[in-house]
Amino acid sequence: MVKFFGFLFVLLFLTACGQPPRDYLKPGSTTQSKSSERAVTADRRCEGTSYRVQRNDTLGEIALRCGVRMSELAAANELRSPFVIYPGQELVIPRNVAELSAANQLNASRLNWIWPVESPSEYRYLLDTQGIQGLEVYAQIGTLVRAVADGEVAFAEHSSGPLGAMIMIRHADNFLSIYAHNQLLRVKQGDSVKAGDVIAHLGQSGRAERPKLYFELRQDGRKISVEPFFGRP
Repeated sequence: MVKFFGFLFVLLFLTACGQPPRDYLKPGSTTQSKSSERAVTADRRCEGTSYRVQRNDTLGEIALRCGVRMSELAAANELRSPFVIYPGQELVIPRNVAELSAANQLNASRLNWIWPVESPSEYRYLLDTQGIQGLEVYAQIGTLVRAVADGEVAFAEHSSGPLGAMIMIRHADNFLSIYAHNQLLRVKQGDSVKAGDVIAHLGQSGRAERPKLYFELRQDGRKISVEPFFGRP
C-alpha cells in the first residue's frame, strides 16, 4: 500500500510539472510521436542569456526557440537524459552557439532562399533529438516542388526506402537541400537549377503517411534548422 501511494505521488508530480514522456525525430528521419507532431510556434520567445521554463516546455523546443543545439543547452545546464525540466526553472542559454546560428543566417541571405512549395496552406517544423528541425509541407499529390536556391543536383532517385523519391541539391557556401517523398522527379544528377525551378511533384512515396514534402537543410554535411532561413511563407 505504501509503495502504491508513493508511485501515485510521483505520477501526480510529473503531470503537474507538464513533463509527459516525449520522443523526437531521429536525425534525418520522418517518423515522429504524436507529441512531436505539433507545429513549432513563436508564442514563447527566447532572448538574452537565460530562459524561464514554462508549462509543457521540453528541452528540445526551448533549444529551437533560443537558436541553440539541444546538446549544448543540456551541457550548459548540467542536464542528463531524460532531460527533466520543470516550470519556473531558469536555464542558461549558451549565446556563443546562438551567434554561430546568426552567422549561418547571414550566409543564407546571400542565396536568396525561396520556399520549396508556393504558398503552402499547411506545414510544420519538426524537431529531432538534437533540437534541429526539418520542414514538412502538406499538399495534394502532384503539387509542384521547387528548388529553394540556385545549385546543382547531387542526387535524384526513386527508392523503396523510408524517404521515397528524393532529391539533393548542392548550393553555395556548402549548403545542401533535401526534398523527400516525391511522386515524380523532374531533374537528374548533374543538372543545374535556379531558385524556383520545378524539380519534382509532391507525393506520398516511402513511408509517408499522407501526401507531403519533407525538406531538410545541411551545411558542411551537418543538419541545420530550417526555420531561421525560411520563416513563414
